[in-house]
Amino acid sequence: MDLVNSITDSIAAAVNAGYPKLQNADSQIRLLRLLPAHNDEPLSVELFVPDMENLEHFVALSYCWGTKLSTEKLSVNDTFELSMTENLEKALRNLRGSDAPTTIWIDAICINQQSIEERNQQVKLMNAIYSSASSVIVWLGLQENDSEYVFEILQKNMFEMLHYLEEPRFLHALHHLCSRAWFSRVWVVQEVSLAAKDPVIRCGEDGISWSSFTAYLDYVQIILSSFHFGDGREGQTVFGRGDHEGEITRDERTSLVLQIDHILFLRDVRVQTIENLNKMLAGSPDQELQADYRDSLATNMHRMHFTEATNPRDKIYGLLGISAYPHPNVDYACEVRDLFTETMMNIIRHSFLHSFSAFPLLQDEVRPSGWPSWVPDFAASPERCRAMANLCPLEKDLQKMLDEAPWPKGSFPVAFMPGDTMVTTGPELGTVVHVVETLGWPDLSLEDIVVKLGADIRQLGDKLHGDDLREKITASTILDAVGASDKLYVYAPNREDMIAAWDVLWANDGESKGPRDSPEKTYLHQILSKAHRRDLGITDTGRLIACPVGSGVKAGDVVAGLFGLQFPMVMRPSDGGSSESRIENVATYAMVSITHVSGHQMRYTVKEDLEFHDGEKVFAIN
Repeated sequence: MDLVNSITDSIAAAVNAGYPKLQNADSQIRLLRLLPAHNDEPLSVELFVPDMENLEHFVALSYCWGTKLSTEKLSVNDTFELSMTENLEKALRNLRGSDAPTTIWIDAICINQQSIEERNQQVKLMNAIYSSASSVIVWLGLQENDSEYVFEILQKNMFEMLHYLEEPRFLHALHHLCSRAWFSRVWVVQEVSLAAKDPVIRCGEDGISWSSFTAYLDYVQIILSSFHFGDGREGQTVFGRGDHEGEITRDERTSLVLQIDHILFLRDVRVQTIENLNKMLAGSPDQELQADYRDSLATNMHRMHFTEATNPRDKIYGLLGISAYPHPNVDYACEVRDLFTETMMNIIRHSFLHSFSAFPLLQDEVRPSGWPSWVPDFAASPERCRAMANLCPLEKDLQKMLDEAPWPKGSFPVAFMPGDTMVTTGPELGTVVHVVETLGWPDLSLEDIVVKLGADIRQLGDKLHGDDLREKITASTILDAVGASDKLYVYAPNREDMIAAWDVLWANDGESKGPRDSPEKTYLHQILSKAHRRDLGITDTGRLIACPVGSGVKAGDVVAGLFGLQFPMVMRPSDGGSSESRIENVATYAMVSITHVSGHQMRYTVKEDLEFHDGEKVFAIN
């Protein structure tokens, strides 16, 4: 925050020294002219408010602020100076011409960062700014970590490039390039999606169009995803077993595949935004498209859960420009708790899809006072969000149920009471009697994990018959989506392979008698890769549950199918909270986690008139 404060303080001081004022901050913007100079001469700009009716050509810069403040000041209008980050200084030097000025829009300079009111208004104009720019330049930073080699290879045709996908140097360099902070910044989603023309990626002196860059990454992704890794040992490489210096390891390759996945998500959002806008402009008969061509905020938040923001509010505000209404008003003065609560209410009321599937709930010990237990942490790290993968019912199945629901369109069997208490209905599916927590597993070796999982499964085996438990854990850890979120694991076992793999887990020594690359070993690695991201438990009704790792599920928690859909959640009895949130004769709970329940299928439990079926229980969740 010291960096942000330095920038806002310099603007605050400049306001009285000639920093241009906006007469209407909800319809006007500032632009700067980057004055020409040579080499290392000081940076100098003219900051002005343009005529919005005759807006001149300008470049919109998409970049990361960075973490370090530049030692150089930016000279503005020859009357005052502004602080800037090192990354912005490098970008300006790279974009500066030697004989003609360049007109640019840059958020850190063109928005009065010291004024919350202006920031609120200018964020609403992001859509217009990036769609009006004559070009959008993506600044990744200077050439480093062999980035120039990547851009050299990207100039070749795809057939020639195939050779370099066997070259550790290229893969290491590409891994570093795709790991740059810009690709994980939430604001880049709409900055790239709304660009009227194909954005240009700049990395020092190197450049490539966005469409060409993502086309090459698509090709790289296809090739990398087809490589076989043998028995899945830690440290094994794409093309060998780690015997040769410089080879890319399994972890690096997995990370690269995931990074490319994220970049291709950005590409897909841009493509979808352009296609929908073109349909609307062409007079599409689709009434919903005509009303608002954009996807819902919930859908975009789900897709972009891997993005990050310094200000947690930006996890929502950064997606408003590409999201359909309803969505919250921009207000940087509001409490994060209130913003997240309002957003979650809108998601549940208007779509429910993606409501609990992408972001984790906050556990009791870290949840701030007054934060409703049913409101997720929308600012959770990508690692915590990935732990949610494959636990929610398949999106297409849930969407079909929501589309065909018996209740009136626009209604949903949930109510919000004073004190942010949510009331809904559903059957109890059981009470948790035993939990196996797997949070510490990432620190263990593969062999130790085999032994630990075997011991933990034997604990669960005390509750259920062994063969039955094998089937249930297989369904609850692997689920029906092996390979959907982790392209390493695409092996679908037959029953003999599955039993052979479980025999390894039942054994005390954790050693397989089969060959290194046997099917049961491959399947065993699949089980481990999924199970170590789950907390497993047994209910008093004989059901096995699987929750995201570190979910905090405990014995005594209640598993229920909620929201008139039998949507599976884990809840914990609570004291009822404040007096205003208590409901007479209705038990109060805190929501703990989404869960997978073995053998459970969603079904409607609410009638057309929103009355409950017999045997349903009402839950007040605060």
